[in-house]
Amino acid sequence: MLSPLHLMAFETWILLATFLILAWFYVHHKWQFLNKFNIPHHPPSIRNLGTIGNMFDNPKQFFLKDLEMKRKFGTVYGTYTGWSPRIVISDPDILKQIMIKEFNIFHDRQKILMKIMGKVLNNGLTHISRDKWRRVRHTISPLFSNVKLRSMMRGLDACADAMVDNLRTSCNENDGVFDSKG
Repeated sequence: MLSPLHLMAFETWILLATFLILAWFYVHHKWQFLNKFNIPHHPPSIRNLGTIGNMFDNPKQFFLKDLEMKRKFGTVYGTYTGWSPRIVISDPDILKQIMIKEFNIFHDRQKILMKIMGKVLNNGLTHISRDKWRRVRHTISPLFSNVKLRSMMRGLDACADAMVDNLRTSCNENDGVFDSKG
């Protein structure tokens, strides 16, 4: 019977072992990013594809995992998608600082899933970058002035009231049950 040692030369095994050790050091180095900035997170592992695998343990509770992480680590915590770090922020003051006051620093977004989302969605303000982002942001900024937003409030309030009335009617007709999928 042939063993794996008979199939490959000793040098090949050394090269393979060296490659695996270097790959392990590379991934381990990448997984130190959140530690370096003292951002709380679950310890990453290869089995969990970083830490994102924990989110898919029970697909029905995918969004509840986010709430669990927020309760455990607070409003700022980290995850790893593979070896790429992600920082999740749910503090309104920090989000306001990032999204409004320092948006020119944080204009580039993640490029993952770009091919999946398609050309139309990839041209949205949250996915475009640099010069194209500046041009689009400059064009649409006047649409979100305080005066224009206030003028839309009556219409939004009317739509929200109509939706609440429709939901209330639907629940009353179905013994207090509302089917969101129907």
